[in-house]
Amino acid sequence: MEEKVQIPEQPKRRRWLLWAAILAGAALVIILASGVTYAIRVTRAAPPLDLARLSQLSQITTVVDREGRPLGLLMTDGSREPISSLAEVSPDLVHGVIAVEDKDFYHHPGVDIQAIFRALWQNIRGQQIVSGASTLTQQTVKLVFFPDQARTLTRKIQEALLAIELERKLSKDEILTTYLNWAYFGQVGTMNVYGAEQAAHTFFGVNAKDLNLAEAAMLAALPNNPSLFSPYSHFSAAKERQTLVLSRMLEQHYISEEQYRQALAFDIQKALRPVSQHSAAKYPYILDEVQDDAASLLVQRGLAPDVDKAKELLATGGFRIETTIDRDLQDRVNEAVSGQSYRPDIGYSVLLNGRPTPIKNAMEQVGAAVVNNSDGSILAVCGGRDYNLDQIDHARLPRQPGSTMKPIGVYGPAVDRGLIGSGSGVDDVPTSWPGYRPNNFDNRFHGMMTVREALVQSYNIPALQVFSRLGPGVGMEYLKKLGITTLTPDDAVISAGIGGLSRGLTVEEATNAFTVFPNQGSVHPVHLITKIVDRDGRTVYQHANQTTQVFSPAASYILTDMLRDVVRRGTGSAVGRRFPSMAIAGKTGTTDDDRDSWFIGFTPDVTIGVWVGYNYPFPLHPVPGVSPRDERPRAVQVFADILQRARGGPWLHTASFPSAPSGVVRVSVCNKSGELPTALCRAAGTVVSELFVKGTEPKTACDVHVRAAYTVMDGKKYRATTATPPDEIRWGIFIQRKAHPPGPAPTDAGLEVPSTPDPRGSEVLPLGGGDTPQPTPSQGQSPPGASSGNGNGQQEQNGGPPGHPPRTTPGAGNE
Repeated sequence: MEEKVQIPEQPKRRRWLLWAAILAGAALVIILASGVTYAIRVTRAAPPLDLARLSQLSQITTVVDREGRPLGLLMTDGSREPISSLAEVSPDLVHGVIAVEDKDFYHHPGVDIQAIFRALWQNIRGQQIVSGASTLTQQTVKLVFFPDQARTLTRKIQEALLAIELERKLSKDEILTTYLNWAYFGQVGTMNVYGAEQAAHTFFGVNAKDLNLAEAAMLAALPNNPSLFSPYSHFSAAKERQTLVLSRMLEQHYISEEQYRQALAFDIQKALRPVSQHSAAKYPYILDEVQDDAASLLVQRGLAPDVDKAKELLATGGFRIETTIDRDLQDRVNEAVSGQSYRPDIGYSVLLNGRPTPIKNAMEQVGAAVVNNSDGSILAVCGGRDYNLDQIDHARLPRQPGSTMKPIGVYGPAVDRGLIGSGSGVDDVPTSWPGYRPNNFDNRFHGMMTVREALVQSYNIPALQVFSRLGPGVGMEYLKKLGITTLTPDDAVISAGIGGLSRGLTVEEATNAFTVFPNQGSVHPVHLITKIVDRDGRTVYQHANQTTQVFSPAASYILTDMLRDVVRRGTGSAVGRRFPSMAIAGKTGTTDDDRDSWFIGFTPDVTIGVWVGYNYPFPLHPVPGVSPRDERPRAVQVFADILQRARGGPWLHTASFPSAPSGVVRVSVCNKSGELPTALCRAAGTVVSELFVKGTEPKTACDVHVRAAYTVMDGKKYRATTATPPDEIRWGIFIQRKAHPPGPAPTDAGLEVPSTPDPRGSEVLPLGGGDTPQPTPSQGQSPPGASSGNGNGQQEQNGGPPGHPPRTTPGAGNE
């Protein structure tokens, strides 16, 4: 019998390990070959190390208006003030930069291998980019040869290769000098600050070689993130970064403990030069807006990784930015804003982070915009009264809009949805919602009226009743379609109907939203830039006009007609009195205690929006020397002055608004019920002609007006009864409400049917309806010769109490 030979396990294992080693070696060869091939390809694609570029610092970016006329510069070469050697810079600045950016600068060949592996490990552990490994040499290469600042593996390899080559051609001091000339230190006012010398002048008003330790450490802190560490806008973050620089300098023995303590104790904030000393531009607010918008556009097109890098690119890249601004109109807007009699600067206290904080020398501020109705282009913009004193752009800072919300978020959408027309009836009586009991600006309730009258007099309760029917969420969706970008999910609440928003609206976006009315329901994105061209003449951005139909032409026509009445006889009547023959419509808005004043008005050609208030909201005090009776809402006055200066220019060339489209019908209604009038409505003088989208007009007769028999005893009206002597019975026309909510009686309560019967008892005489014949004497009517009327004299006949003129100035509460 033949025996089987057993193969030992150990030779099998060795054979497997051998094959595994062969395969691993082959894979490693392939990987190395691929890596070498990739490296060769990346190296060939890298730009040549042209040392001449080190002195080619930047090119001017110009900003022009719609006619090509200059508005300003985002940066100039002359302001960079390059240094020629490190001897021209404080040693503290040199040591600070090395300590915080690249402590081994004088010891590596251009790249720091240990730092690369350390950063790689940190990034892997964090599963994101949490640490960088660029040396000062690499950063210099990036600033000079790769201004687009892209962050890719290919770019990193190219930067490393060029850094090694640069180290072979320049000394360490020459490389550091180049870095200090090219480094970006952030934006101050309208200036983008490049280079250590210009940074020293801009921030501290000294030469770079004369910086003290604290100042040098602050400048060394900035290039890492100029926006975040700006000592003007983020002082706490800047101070924290400065402390880090000083700590690193102490650790690396550049300074002593005593120098460290003295530098920390130095009042660096006091040493900073005021921003006002850097702003020589004529249109600084415009330049700020242009820079912000252009930076966002460059990021969107992949020309910069973030806004900060895009601003750097704009400041040095030699672009030409064409804007929508009309310089002639802009000058007139500036004149109108500066020519006002403002309230003197005041001081007050506000709660900031839960603590009372004093506000000193608060200036009454203005934000304004003029938008071309036909395309949404901004023709002129005012960010504030004086850029040297306040750099906040009030045309772009969200503010509570008050009643300017009503046309675009309440009545416009409700008309568009077919819920109301201008003649629909509303009842201004005490009304509440869960946790919310609003009031009108005058703390009164005005009773039954049309939607038109509620908007003209800017009553809050009717607007909120309509908003409740519409649905707050629906109103917010309309605002989004109109281009409003400042809304939050928390804004879909009932109070939003009269401007109670989490953040508010900006002047520019709110103004553009109102262009929907003269534009027959369509709106265009509001924009400031039409074209960006790079230094080589290539167009990197071209505005493409878009149109969104938000309201129907019929709804827009109806709202325009209502808003014209606001100017003719309502809260904006000061504008109507000043321009009686001009086609103008608009809406006022105030917030609680007159903390914000708005007016947004439009002609057939342009829409002008104005906001007036304080940086930290506070009631607007009366202007000295002007009586409260004569004083207009501040925003209305600024609007009127802008419009006055714009008259006669090419911006206002259309005499009238578009005629009524086919979808609008005019119907006679009762101005109490909003329904078809009856004989009683006609007798009471409450018939008005109103507008509706075809198909939404009222179909039923008014049931609010009734005829009732009454008697007067001791000056009080009582319902007549069968026991009332016939010679005491009077017949009058009254209104009757379906409900009487608790709270103060509305001002038309005197028009209601008397609620108390004749105390002499017996059966109350029946009411007569709108077209019901007056009862004969045998039915309880007084004999011929008995008194007859409307039950309350002429004031009831007219549908409202005397002595109640249209409101022209806002009072307490939202208007």
